[in-house]
Amino acid sequence: MPNQLDRIPIRYKLALTYGIQLILILLVFSLMTRVRLNQSLTTQIDQTLHVIAGQAENHVVLENNHSFFAPEIHTLNIAPAYHLYVISPQGEVWDSYNASPSFVPQHLQSTGYFNVDRSDIEDDWRVYQQALDENIGWLQIAYRTDIHDYMLSALDTELFTAIVVVSIVSMVFAAFFTAIVLSPLQRITRTISNISTQNLTRRLQYHGATDEIGILAKTFDSMLDRLEGAIAREQQFIDNAAHELRTPLTAMKGHVDLARENTHDVSNHQQVFREIDQQVTRMIKLSNDLLFLSRMQHTAMQNRFEDFDFHIYLEITVEQFTPAADAKRQQLIFESEQPLMIRGDVDLLIRMVSNLLENAVKYTPSGGIITIHTAQTDSATEIIVCNTGPGITPEKIPHLFDRFFRAEDDRARAEDSIIQGTGLGLAIVKEIVTLHRGDISVSSSPNEETTFVIRLPSSRDTG
Repeated sequence: MPNQLDRIPIRYKLALTYGIQLILILLVFSLMTRVRLNQSLTTQIDQTLHVIAGQAENHVVLENNHSFFAPEIHTLNIAPAYHLYVISPQGEVWDSYNASPSFVPQHLQSTGYFNVDRSDIEDDWRVYQQALDENIGWLQIAYRTDIHDYMLSALDTELFTAIVVVSIVSMVFAAFFTAIVLSPLQRITRTISNISTQNLTRRLQYHGATDEIGILAKTFDSMLDRLEGAIAREQQFIDNAAHELRTPLTAMKGHVDLARENTHDVSNHQQVFREIDQQVTRMIKLSNDLLFLSRMQHTAMQNRFEDFDFHIYLEITVEQFTPAADAKRQQLIFESEQPLMIRGDVDLLIRMVSNLLENAVKYTPSGGIITIHTAQTDSATEIIVCNTGPGITPEKIPHLFDRFFRAEDDRARAEDSIIQGTGLGLAIVKEIVTLHRGDISVSSSPNEETTFVIRLPSSRDTG
């Protein structure tokens, strides 16, 4: 059944839905109308029966313990539809007025209104009975309600016909207007069909009302913007990766060719081997970084998160970079709160700090200062790495965490050396911070210092 419904166009589903809703509304309205009309007719009949009973009672004569209607009863001009009877306490008919051959007076022992159904001859009656004075018998008045039933039956027929006609007409109009309402979706569908990975510049540019369709169109355009940007970044990433891999390969090829030309120069061969070893080391690091970024995007690493004191790991990481800082006569200052409770992956957070310290040592001139300190509040933990040096120009800061982006022109002037980084260190830092639901910011003063501030949720907020 669901598969069959799925094949029905949405405009017809909506029209059917509107039609069913209208039918239900009309049925409820018709039922309420019928009930109210039935109650109203019954009330009118009861009121009339009660009035006639009050008038007729004044014309009941009692003689010898026997009650009957006085001749003056004819002066009341009671309609023929009302049948009057005087009943003995034992249920015997003592007298009648406008008696009906199809009505048999009922032997009832209380005052009130009663319904009498004659299923054998399909006659229905509404009866009112009240006690006569001194409880000598009963006055019983009957009214045949067939006309009442006929009216309700005719009303039922009219209501049913109206419901059927109105429902059909409403569903036709609903299908028509639904097609008009859904026309923007058809235009959106046509536009989407013309969009491909080779043509992501096309946009819906919907200018209608800000309703569900308008929100859908704007959301789709926003998704295309993100998709186009992601594809562009991936293409740039591939181009950069190819370039980074081609550069050491080209260098190695040149060194090998040079060695082949100088087959008798052993010292030259040793230099070639050293150069090749450096390039291979760089390629291995680049491959490891690329593999790490790929795993960061495709592995559920958050399942490995745990609460731990990061202070001791931070202290060990700083000690590992102390020899490199001492070799460049840099001052490495470490200040941290104890304990420093963080929820996350220990290895990833160590790599995050290591990448920042590696950059700091690399770009800080001789005699410079590198500081790393922490601060912790109830909601966040801050890890701050600051180094003196040439700094980063403002226009390059927004691209600092892009893959393969380097700001070496700004930061490596002090050391006249070739920087052999992969351009992925800060991109990896950004990925690790994002994985831990934190954020990272950079501030830099030219020729003064550069500061990286990492904010991670406290362990109690990340569970």
